[in-house]
Amino acid sequence: EGHASLYGKVSHFSEADLSKLAFWMATGSGKTLIMHINYWQFLKYQAGKLDNIILVTPNEGLSRQHCDEMEKSGVPCQLYSQNSHGTTLFQDEILVIDIHKLTEEKKGAGVRVEVDYFEGKNLVFIDEGHKGQATEEKTWKRLRESLGKYGFIFEYSATFGQVIGPTNKDLLEEYSKAIIFDYSYKHFYSDGYGKDFYVYNLSERSFQEKFRDLILTGNLLSFYEQLLLFNGHREELREYLIEKPLWAFIGSRVTGAGIKAKDGRGAKFLKAAQNTSFLKDSIERILDGKSGLLDQDGNDIFQTRFEYIRENGFTLDDIYERVFSNRAGPLSLCELKSVEGEIGLRIGDGDYFGVINIGDVAAFKRLLREGDFDVKTDSVTPSLFERINEPYSNVNILIGAKKFIEGWDSWRVCSMGLINMGKGEGAQIIQLFGRGVRLKGKDFSLKRSDENKHQVKGLET
Repeated sequence: EGHASLYGKVSHFSEADLSKLAFWMATGSGKTLIMHINYWQFLKYQAGKLDNIILVTPNEGLSRQHCDEMEKSGVPCQLYSQNSHGTTLFQDEILVIDIHKLTEEKKGAGVRVEVDYFEGKNLVFIDEGHKGQATEEKTWKRLRESLGKYGFIFEYSATFGQVIGPTNKDLLEEYSKAIIFDYSYKHFYSDGYGKDFYVYNLSERSFQEKFRDLILTGNLLSFYEQLLLFNGHREELREYLIEKPLWAFIGSRVTGAGIKAKDGRGAKFLKAAQNTSFLKDSIERILDGKSGLLDQDGNDIFQTRFEYIRENGFTLDDIYERVFSNRAGPLSLCELKSVEGEIGLRIGDGDYFGVINIGDVAAFKRLLREGDFDVKTDSVTPSLFERINEPYSNVNILIGAKKFIEGWDSWRVCSMGLINMGKGEGAQIIQLFGRGVRLKGKDFSLKRSDENKHQVKGLET
């Protein structure tokens, strides 16, 4: 039916339409490996010599990650830097550059490079090109298209469907012809890949400020329950390749001039949770069905949740020990001097239980001081963010802006708090969600197991 509605609206193919192929694939479904295969395919069948092979990414972190992955696949590559002058040294080497370093017209010194510099017949790979506001989007599209004007473009995205609405006729026309493969999230999920999830549709009145702490307490309980399941069934879970749960808070931005009080919301809640009577009261309201958080039918959204906690009971001390690595006490925030953009979280002098990963530490520290946080310094501890994926890492909580999470891979995320991220099923929410649902699965199948064991189900969700 969807295809029938396009019939007659999309014009016939022209030769120009044949110079682009797009792959619509869920985050975690193997886009990167398909890209490597496309590279070898193209080189095998190409006619004539290429001037450049370029991979355009959304940010610097993803560029580095792509280089690591290509090295594993034996694909020659080089990360763009001002010193490399954009020329590749080896035959068929891929130059990896993020979109922010491309410009139509270079003004002054700096790391940016004009697209005209890469004139000629280019093979262009584009990873998640659709980001940002409409005006930025148009500029970026022009830059990418001019790179591949006389050559060929392969494009990969998890979110073509969210970006190309029925109102955008040009994009609809272009991608209707270019998308060769649709394995978007609904197909990925219904085939059994990735973690399962809960979705809560709250009634309008549940969005009031006073409910915020209860929503976050529900988030904390959910995470605590997953820690209990993980620690209580570690041997049995080994064959399912389940990693230690991680709780991620992701905000729209935790950096630059845009820092506002809400950007410190995750840290604020963790500080409030050190008040034992506040936490006890919030948990009891949730477990007694009196949270006031109602779905559209008027039922408490948590009424069927936390079965394991309800059956086995809990103590506040145990929650503090497992989630915060120490008994309740003052929350300390320590700027890690040996690494850029990280603030460690600990209770008293306990182990670090969390990390805030941000761009502008100075601005964020000002914001925290306004919120009565004491920010100390730690000159010894190395990066906590880089240690998140180590087995038995003490880091249970990651707070970061979406900029730091794009392209970041972890099998650990079991609970996500998306703060002020947007109102619709936007491209960025789908991509962030894709970060959270990665699952190794039994026999590294990447799939949920279909066994009805609570401890397995609870950790594959």
